[in-house]
Formats: sequence, C-alpha cells, structure tokens
Amino acid sequence: GLDAARFALDDVAREEARALRVSLAGDAPLALFVGRLIGYKGLDVLVRAMAATPGAHVAIAGDGPMKDEIARQVAEAGLAGRVHLLGAVAEETKLRLLGCADAFVLPSVTNAEAFGIVQVEAQMCGLPVVASNLPTGVSDVTVDGETGFLVPPGDIDALSGALGALLADKARAMRMGAAGRDQIGRAHV
Repeated sequence: GLDAARFALDDVAREEARALRVSLAGDAPLALFVGRLIGYKGLDVLVRAMAATPGAHVAIAGDGPMKDEIARQVAEAGLAGRVHLLGAVAEETKLRLLGCADAFVLPSVTNAEAFGIVQVEAQMCGLPVVASNLPTGVSDVTVDGETGFLVPPGDIDALSGALGALLADKARAMRMGAAGRDQIGRAHV
C-alpha cells in the first residue's frame, strides 16, 4: 500500500534533508522517531536511553497528549541540545527527516503498537530500525540483526546499547538499511 517512489528524494529534497540534519545534529549521529506522543510509544524510555547514549541526537516528530511530559523529561535530563522535539510535521518534512537520519527508533512498550507503518517507511528510505520486540507486527517488519535490532520493551539499557552500536558503526547501519529496503521491496513485489 505504500508507493516507493514517494520516498525517493530528488536532488533538491536531498539538499534540504542535509540542511535539516545539520540544523538538528551537525555531524553527530541522528536517530529519528515519528509518531503520536502517547504513553505506549515508550518515549520516556527513549529519553532515558538517550541520556545513556553520549554524543547521539534524536529527533522526535509528532504531537499528542504526552508532549508536555516528554518536554519536561528532556529538560530534567539536560538533553535539550540532543533530543529535538519537533512537534507535528508535514509529510514533506517527514520525508526529509527520513532522508537525513542515521537510524529510526520505535521504542513502544505495549502490544497497543500493533504495526508501525512508519517502520516500513523508514526501511523504504534505507534506514536501519531499532524497535521493541513486541509480539505484534513490529517484530515482523524489523529482522533482528539484519535490518536493525529488536530490544525488550521498556529496557533502557538495551535500547541505548542498540542505538549506540548502530550509530557508532556507519558501515553496519548502511548494510542494515539496505537490507531493510530490499526486504520491503521483496514484500511489495
């Protein structure tokens, strides 16, 4: 149901994505979350994991009832310079974010996360994914060790470790991202 052509960036869009990346993280590794800011998405776990992942940045795109709580957690953890709360973004901006990040993260903590369509979108863009190992469609999209990493839901250390390992090894991240794009391509043939 997703048009792969929609996720291909032309030269202008690639340049806009590069500029967006520089504005968010400079040369530092950048992870991305896109979704509703609600409890089961595990953003509190992501914020705590980022505190344990020195040097890395994460962009959080979305809006929802947990917005103020997440902002408070980011401020209390002293992460305002590395955790970027972008609010709701237009589809075009989401595509630029997918085009500039090094990895996608889906830290959901309950089975309410039945299937992360944004996971598929991230893999279509060649991003490796770090997701919670939930007994739902989430673990069907990301193949642990091949297209990204699956971590136990709510496990701050595992999330930080997986993100840190992926963001520290660009060659591995690129291989996993390419494998994810190939996997999604095969599934849509």
